[in-house]
Amino acid sequence: MSRSASPRWGGVIVAVGLGFTAVHARYLLRAPSVRVAVGSAVALATAAGVAALGVRLSRATDAERPRVVVRGVAIGVGVMALVFVIAVATSPLPAISARYLPHMAADLLTVGVAVGALLGLYDARSRRDRRRAEALFANLPSPAAHVDCSGGERVVVATNDAFRAAFGPNETYVGRPLDDCVPAAAEERSLSEALAEGPRARFRSAATAGHGVREFVTVTVPESVPDREYVVLSDITADGRRERRLSVLNRVLRHDLRSAMNVVLGHAELLADDPDDDHLATIRARVDGLLSMSRRARDLDHLLDGEASPRTVDLVAVVVDRLDARAADGTAFERSLPDRPVVVRDDGLLRAVLDELLDNAVEHAGSDPTIRVSVSVVGNTAELTVADDGPGIPDSERAVLSRERETTLDHASGLGLWFVTWVVSELGGDVDLTTGNRGDGGATVTVRLPLAADSADGRALAPTDGHRN
Repeated sequence: MSRSASPRWGGVIVAVGLGFTAVHARYLLRAPSVRVAVGSAVALATAAGVAALGVRLSRATDAERPRVVVRGVAIGVGVMALVFVIAVATSPLPAISARYLPHMAADLLTVGVAVGALLGLYDARSRRDRRRAEALFANLPSPAAHVDCSGGERVVVATNDAFRAAFGPNETYVGRPLDDCVPAAAEERSLSEALAEGPRARFRSAATAGHGVREFVTVTVPESVPDREYVVLSDITADGRRERRLSVLNRVLRHDLRSAMNVVLGHAELLADDPDDDHLATIRARVDGLLSMSRRARDLDHLLDGEASPRTVDLVAVVVDRLDARAADGTAFERSLPDRPVVVRDDGLLRAVLDELLDNAVEHAGSDPTIRVSVSVVGNTAELTVADDGPGIPDSERAVLSRERETTLDHASGLGLWFVTWVVSELGGDVDLTTGNRGDGGATVTVRLPLAADSADGRALAPTDGHRN
């Protein structure tokens, strides 16, 4: 309804209010007693208030509000007119003097106008609040569901766009229990159990449209309608992951810095008594290691702060570039690479990931290392594999990496594999660490990354960075 309708509906209320004001002013001037005069004055003030309300509504920006109030006034007048007719029809004529019937009708109709206007205002405000709530619900950036709790369990009445994007746009949610729409992750409590803790609780769900297990803070907002509420799920997966990673980073840095400095100080003391080049070499190696760890920590800080802008790169070109850069070192790498681009997303750290994998393989391989690097495409996933013939990765370190947390008892060596795991996770991929599957020991690290859009069908997508040599 257009705004131009507001003056029209407001004018109707003004006309009704002024009409009854004139009637009661006439009765007030002709009142035969003080009691009648007081009643007429009250009725006159009420009618004048209705007229003032009409003036205000004629200036309203919400065109629906005056219309709803007019409807309330019409209903109020109709009800009081019916009351008047019933009162006259059921009362003997001597009880109600015909002289006072017009006055009685005016009083009753004025009451009907006033009560109807108030009820209309309440109805209009309720409608406005409901529209605002619906607009807020629909545009919330977090998944939200409107649920009915009357049957003992939460049944979905409506969902917003963010809910459908998070848990599957092709699913039908209305009429289903909320626990069915948002199933808990394996070995986790259900959403209903989480909500039973209070208006705010943590919940983990695996039904997140291919995004893996996500962690949410749930918030329930009661509605004015009984047994209805809104359930909002705020995704805190990134925050929780960042908190865990910063905790790990802190522990690893403290451990490695303390260990390295103990070695440096020990050899420095020996160097004072015995100027042996071996002590200098050990100190230099430890300092170089600390510098390398500092660079990795800076890269991690860069990643966690979200400063890098994702772009697409050719994974094959990145591998060729990093392997060729190491040709001068004399390390031989066995390559198994496709002859077409494999395009993936990169946040600026993919080269650093490959360098870390190659460094780790060279460091832990034997005196005559055999390091195999391959790239392949499996379905919609690109797989980068780096395998060496070294001693392999201890089970304890692989378990710690899979839990993404560091304890004082379970310590992963340095930041290398942590760095790889974190970067790949940010790109939507995962890292698989295996040992001894080649028959001669060794470690195999497989990085899986989702192919960039439009490249999953096997056609090459032009990368925005990186080129094949």
